[in-house]
Amino acid sequence: MKKWRLASQIIGLLLMVTVIVLAGWIAFLYIRGPHWTLQEIDDRTARPLPITISSVKEGLPVATALAQKWRQDAVLSGITVYLKGAEAIKGRKGEIAYDYYAVNNDSWGHPEGICEVTVDMMKQAITRIQVRGDPRGGNVPMSLDWSLEIADIFEIIESSKTFTYSDNPMVIIHPGTRRCSVTVGSAPDAWGAERVEFIINNSTKQIESVRQFPKSTMPR
Repeated sequence: MKKWRLASQIIGLLLMVTVIVLAGWIAFLYIRGPHWTLQEIDDRTARPLPITISSVKEGLPVATALAQKWRQDAVLSGITVYLKGAEAIKGRKGEIAYDYYAVNNDSWGHPEGICEVTVDMMKQAITRIQVRGDPRGGNVPMSLDWSLEIADIFEIIESSKTFTYSDNPMVIIHPGTRRCSVTVGSAPDAWGAERVEFIINNSTKQIESVRQFPKSTMPR
């Protein structure tokens, strides 16, 4: 009987300690606030650019400075250029989305956090800063050593015999270190319309391959 009573007291004590630890941990998290990888921000406040930007490289320092206000260790992981409509394409001015990531070294939260900064060359402003956690992780740094700019890319694809514009064109560019991909379709959703994808070699400035996709085919 005494052994049973002692065992009950020990179990009760352990439960009490567990409850106190959990309560303390919850209070700590509440006071500290949500982990930075669990925070979600979608700020669409227009911010005038400090300099005139007409290329991907010119916009990079501005976007990086904003991303590093989010996390000092933010690393560039991707760039996408969107040109919607004949005016944007004619002027070679669209939206540039710079993607960054930061690794989470804490024991909780998502493996990584992501920050996307959008530069609008037509408006000459930062038009969006989006922050979210990445539950998958695995992002890799993007090399800054690319040679083709927006004007170069258009000169190459417009010289192709397979190149045509729709009535309401949209061009999506993914710059890369060795190659870049260019999708030509229709606005507002180039992926939902018939489209053509050009793969360009940065060194030779030649089109390596051309693929045509029918309407409503999902992207790679």
